[in-house]
Amino acid sequence: MSIIGKPRLGGLAYDAYAVTQEAGRLKEMLTKNGIEAKVKIFGMMNVALCKMREKERRIVARACENTDAAISLVCNAGWEGIKTALPESFKVVKGMATMGEISAYREIQNGKDVLIRDKTKILPFAKLK
Repeated sequence: MSIIGKPRLGGLAYDAYAVTQEAGRLKEMLTKNGIEAKVKIFGMMNVALCKMREKERRIVARACENTDAAISLVCNAGWEGIKTALPESFKVVKGMATMGEISAYREIQNGKDVLIRDKTKILPFAKLK
């Protein structure tokens, strides 16, 4: 089993552990190299970044105000969603590469979202043809 996140506020918000850890690691690396960085996790929207309404797009745009670029730690479709929320000239760097799809088997255990690895299937794009 792997803990992948934690729902909060009755499921209206979600803390994704791996993304939060990687965002912190990237921020630390950039800061050590003299680049100011901030982390914004969009777990409060309870909506995928590839399926945003105008309200969510405004939230993303506000989070990127007064910044030069963003690193997205989401799938390709989420990256495209972020780009559509921002001016065309704004740089959004892909921080992840989508290699396939997942048919996840998850449970909430002790308030944490747990991935049951032996029941979860990873479907690489190369094999989905």
